Amino acid sequence: MNDRMTRVFKESPHPDEKQRQQLSQELGLSARQVKFWFQNRRTQIKVMLFYKQTDPTDPEMHLANLRFK
Repeated sequence: MNDRMTRVFKESPHPDEKQRQQLSQELGLSARQVKFWFQNRRTQIKVMLFYKQTDPTDPEMHLANLRFK
């Protein structure tokens, strides 16, 4: 399941309703579950990019990291 959704995400991080419906049928999930998976994945990517761009030795950033975990 996760491999298939990851491949689709790389092609289209914002699938339309039709794509979500097709994926949900293929994977045996609800369209809502697929929708939230994509939302969560986009958020995860944004957070990873944010932390990659910040200074890991900055104590303020360390506190922010602890809040997100």
